[in-house]
Amino acid sequence: MTPEQFKLEWETAGDMLCRFYADELQGLGLKSQTVDFLKVAGLPGFAEPFLSFVQNDDDQLNRMRRLRDVYEFLGEEFEKYVLIGWDGVGDPIVVNIEENDAIESLDHESGFSSYYFNSSISTMAECLLVQRNFVDLVDRENGPESYSNSNFTDAQFETLKTGILAVDPDALQDDGFWKVSLEVELTLRDGDDE
Repeated sequence: MTPEQFKLEWETAGDMLCRFYADELQGLGLKSQTVDFLKVAGLPGFAEPFLSFVQNDDDQLNRMRRLRDVYEFLGEEFEKYVLIGWDGVGDPIVVNIEENDAIESLDHESGFSSYYFNSSISTMAECLLVQRNFVDLVDRENGPESYSNSNFTDAQFETLKTGILAVDPDALQDDGFWKVSLEVELTLRDGDDE
């Protein structure tokens, strides 16, 4: 997905994106396609499932920068990460500049161990669109607030899962962000059967 396509599709629904300026991205070691995506399209402030992304505002915590500039206690092996956001449990979402700008999430309760999120910033953006379309579908077909109440059908869920796999075939690998997220969706809907 091109940054122009993502921007058009995301903002058509009235949700705005925060674009980044070249000087904010300079010196981070990001690949040119990642920089272009962030300059042309940018990132949403918030997106389902419970994700928040950095913005280019005055709050130093809410700016794109190296992960070690935020968590100064981390060792040099974390220099390869550029912070772009957080998931719903406070784990940083990062770009790994040593892995072709793959998107990863770091478990802050497990020594910031890394797990797969998406192969690139553009595949992450497209998966966010798939997730948003799922929320819209559920609320449209099942009634307002249905997604918030975990009221979705197996067929609707399969649309989400299939959509994510079509965008990024590796997205549902073991312990990856999207696999865990989908498992949480089902657990919230089905409850604890034990």
